[in-house]
Amino acid sequence: VECGHGALGRIYLEVLQCTGLPNLELGGLWEGGKTDAFVSVVFEDTVVRTEVIRDCLSPVWMPWCQRAFVMQVAYPTSSIFLEVFDFDRVNGKKHDKIGHVTINLNNFLADAEYTLTYNIHKDHSRMQRKVVGKIQVRLRIEWMKTKREVLIAPLAPCINNSINVRKANTSCNTDDAIKYITTWITDVKNHCVVKWYFIYGLKRIVLWRPHPLDIPYPRPLAKSGERRLKWKTFWFSLDSLIVYFVFILLVEYPNK
Repeated sequence: VECGHGALGRIYLEVLQCTGLPNLELGGLWEGGKTDAFVSVVFEDTVVRTEVIRDCLSPVWMPWCQRAFVMQVAYPTSSIFLEVFDFDRVNGKKHDKIGHVTINLNNFLADAEYTLTYNIHKDHSRMQRKVVGKIQVRLRIEWMKTKREVLIAPLAPCINNSINVRKANTSCNTDDAIKYITTWITDVKNHCVVKWYFIYGLKRIVLWRPHPLDIPYPRPLAKSGERRLKWKTFWFSLDSLIVYFVFILLVEYPNK
């Protein structure tokens, strides 16, 4: 299933299986049944889902069923949200949520295939989140733009993606906006640090500022006459001398 409207790249995602899911059919109308599991995938402006596997606590999605998705990427810092549900057979009743998984795309390299296993967590907000099973997916990222375009893509303004599911209007990029702001602040800090080191090194070279250089030398002891290595600190403009001689060689021998 191909979905999304981004032009930056593609994400190839396959939902392979879930293990250890809780049974949410206990005490229901179909007594003796088991969880009817399916996985909903939310990414940027897209919501897709797998087929429903009936009466199974460790469902496996076979290659011939709906389990594979090709999602167009608009922002490289977006995350994939997997929601595992128990399909409810009663018309008009909401599906029971089992748990969720968040996949951060910053942890993966392009054009490499990953088979990943994640814990399914029941709650978003608690520090010690309860694990209600595991999910296994296959993931591959393919960029259709150059590396430079991918790197500067997070600097573009983020579009608020809202997805209407029946009567509920849910915004899907709040976490991405927070991550975008945090990443931007980190990039600015790193830029300031690199700029400070560059200016400091340039001043030290141009103004011939010395820096400490430890040099060993043999020093005889007063009583025994033995020679032992001692270290002495000399202040020397080594980097300025190196740059000076390099420029002299370039001027004297320009063709070599």
